[in-house]
Amino acid sequence: MHSESLIIHDIAVDLYQKNGIPSFFEFEMKHREIIKKFGRYPHRNKLVGRASTEEEKAFLKQPGSGF
Repeated sequence: MHSESLIIHDIAVDLYQKNGIPSFFEFEMKHREIIKKFGRYPHRNKLVGRASTEEEKAFLKQPGSGF
């Protein structure tokens, strides 16, 4: 779930779906959607020295946007 690779998330979705633990699958889907939308985790930007886009800043103001 911590990868910023959409390919890895596509694999993880399949694996989490097969493991039979619905909460893990749902959490992975939330992570995947962020990567699909932004190509990265916006909540990491400051930590790794990346500038946030206006869209990422708006996203980060939403409840539950960070992990």
